[in-house]
Amino acid sequence: MHRYAIVIVVLWVCLCAGLAAAQTGIVEPVPYVYRMKIDDCKFEPVARRQTGFRVEGVVGIVTALHGVADCETISAVSDDGIIFTDLVIVAVDIDRDMARLTSPSVEELPADGLIPSSLSTTEILKATLRIVGYPRGLERQDIDAIESIRDVESLDDVIPDAEEPADFIKRKSPSLAIEVLNIQAQMLPGHSGAPLIDSADQLVAIGNGGLRGGADGRSWAIPWQAIEWESVAIATVERKLAELAVKDIAALSFSSTYPSQVDNDEVSDLATYTVQVVDATGKSIAHAEVLLTHSAGYEIGVTDSEGFYTFHLSTDVSYIQSQIQVEAPGYPLYSRTLSNVTNKVGTEIVRLTSILTATPSVSSTKPTLCGFEFLVLDEETEYPIDHAYVTVILAGARKSGYTLKDGSFAASLPCNEEYPKAEVRVSASTYQLNSQRITLVGQIETVYLAHLATPIATLTITPTPTATSTPSIHPVSPQLKPTATPTATPTAIPTPKPFYFTIPITAVANNSTNEGYIEPPSGNITLGGIPFFLPDGQNSVTTQVEALQSNPTVIRLPNLNIKSPSSVHLLITGGYTKVAFRDKKVGEIRLIFSDNQSHSIDLIPGINLREWKNYGDHNVTTISDPNVTQAWAGNNKFDSSMAIIDMLTINIPANQQNNVLAAIEIYDTSAQTVGDLDPALNLIGVTVLGIQ
Repeated sequence: MHRYAIVIVVLWVCLCAGLAAAQTGIVEPVPYVYRMKIDDCKFEPVARRQTGFRVEGVVGIVTALHGVADCETISAVSDDGIIFTDLVIVAVDIDRDMARLTSPSVEELPADGLIPSSLSTTEILKATLRIVGYPRGLERQDIDAIESIRDVESLDDVIPDAEEPADFIKRKSPSLAIEVLNIQAQMLPGHSGAPLIDSADQLVAIGNGGLRGGADGRSWAIPWQAIEWESVAIATVERKLAELAVKDIAALSFSSTYPSQVDNDEVSDLATYTVQVVDATGKSIAHAEVLLTHSAGYEIGVTDSEGFYTFHLSTDVSYIQSQIQVEAPGYPLYSRTLSNVTNKVGTEIVRLTSILTATPSVSSTKPTLCGFEFLVLDEETEYPIDHAYVTVILAGARKSGYTLKDGSFAASLPCNEEYPKAEVRVSASTYQLNSQRITLVGQIETVYLAHLATPIATLTITPTPTATSTPSIHPVSPQLKPTATPTATPTAIPTPKPFYFTIPITAVANNSTNEGYIEPPSGNITLGGIPFFLPDGQNSVTTQVEALQSNPTVIRLPNLNIKSPSSVHLLITGGYTKVAFRDKKVGEIRLIFSDNQSHSIDLIPGINLREWKNYGDHNVTTISDPNVTQAWAGNNKFDSSMAIIDMLTINIPANQQNNVLAAIEIYDTSAQTVGDLDPALNLIGVTVLGIQ
């Protein structure tokens, strides 16, 4: 790690950093960029401001995770005043401190936004970049030039050893191991989550933090192409996010750019500035939000029942060019520049003169709380299941936790109707996942979990040295359902038992089901009557396609060594499976045995392969092979159509069932057989029925 003189690390939420370059002339705002209003946070400051944006093809609003992880109320305001409220976190990249938020109204928007830049790393270092955001919580978009990009290097190399606080290191979000753009720029609070765009207004990176409050011009940004989204519906991700929510954000922002925290015992030593907010008739307006920006950042307060709020200001900060903003429901935003608030004698009267007849908002009314309680029981014994993991999703909000010893789990969520329907997902070790919609009617609801129906062995594969670049398969710890051990006489010969071997594909994975599916199946789960292991994170393989030409054309799963295989089960779908490819070979699955014999089947759209999204006449959405069944159906993140996962079963010929299955290879042949890089083959899971 580099070592420098004493500096201060700061991550910018409106705690965050923003550029101080002055603008000249009028600049048109960049579309799809939002001022994030964040309130009801667990840690100080409980009210925050930062920047967010939308990306083409990505559902939701992207922003910095550190500013929202511990907060309950999040909204986004566009430059033309459109407001999206009730935003919730749906996906994260915890290592890179990124969050994606959405709401029912955001999900209704078209899938447009900033277009990701195609610049290479070398080109980025030479590019002219600008940062677009709302520094210091200002209500109008600010666009500033990045002076230069020093390098692409690890965050650990950007931050001096002496300025890596213990709490910052323990937080691991952002991780010191990630690569960032080391940029020459002075950031201001409010630039956390702000997009960095190139000369074509395309997205390159996201503003995240800096040193010396940005005063030494050393800051960093997260490259957009490096982000790896994981759905918070994944139990392990949800738990990590919950752990992050109870870590004080002060570990990330402790410089002068952090919004002022006033010690009540020392208030008399500070300057004060009092505001009273009233309407045109002089009637006080309670619960108005008052924001004061100054050279060191910003401070936020809420008026009391008489319309008053008093700021306690440090005398070490310059307030010569301050700005006050006032927002109150039903009134237009009030904003004006102040000369020097510390010289103000008496109370500053802010008069909101006109009531809005219509608010350009897509928010919902303030919800009430709906309480609920679930009792989780074993389906066979009806005994309570201790420590089952329960997730309840209601109108975009989410609550998760573990059952008590009596199998109960109780909590509450915001709701807008008397008997709302909630999505309830319950999982526990050795049990199948139970996912269903339940109407909350104010009584205890019972959820039964079924044991995994078939003994499962997760195959441990020992990689062998290879001259190819194909990764070997990583072993995964087995999870076996307990079975009775038969009593054997001393002369008895053990009878081989059929076992389902779930084949881990994480070593060759280049994609995640969470990128396209909403709450896809995960963990040890039975689909179509066959057990599979679908891990979190990178868990699927997508072959070459026109849009992803660097993806592989061959998927190899070597070193299986499964005795007496009788069937192979693959979770597989197509991508960009156009009707022009119907009834034409686009791929091949080859089973290779230890004696070098093989068994192959062709992948043919309309026969045993179809598009993963079941919509439109331009894609193949039907299948005819009886060996293919629909294993799962749900929603996708791009449109309202149904998303599916199909299971293809390959019954191994009788003359090979006494053999040993050595490897499985899947070939994308579309370039040769149909003259097109489309369609892609999406491999999600593999299970083999053999003998243990």
